[in-house]
Amino acid sequence: MVATGFFNVVTYIGFGFIALVTLGVFWIHRIHQRTKKNGLPLVATVLTATPTKHTSSKHPTVDLGLRVEIPDGRSYEVPITVPIHPLHAPRLQPGQVVPVRVDRNQPRRVLLDLDRPLPPSGEETS
Repeated sequence: MVATGFFNVVTYIGFGFIALVTLGVFWIHRIHQRTKKNGLPLVATVLTATPTKHTSSKHPTVDLGLRVEIPDGRSYEVPITVPIHPLHAPRLQPGQVVPVRVDRNQPRRVLLDLDRPLPPSGEETS
């Protein structure tokens, strides 16, 4: 009888943990999509690119150090970890300028926007 009660508690904890992880994944995906759609289109300079030992969606994951350039001339540095398709690796070397999207409310939330072309040199981004 005690074993059955213990088993039920462990089962409920396990299902609760799975539910929390699932909600967390959906929440992160929602934030990512909102930033991709409504984020400020800016550019950033790659300062560092360090491969990690992890993969995501069968692509290697890289820790990037970025300097985000704000149109008024200011900039700030932010670290991000992203999966990189091998075809994009040459664009993500230190010194390269890449298009990004920045969350308007949380400027440290930065997404690479490699599908967007870079603006011509000297042109302001919105």
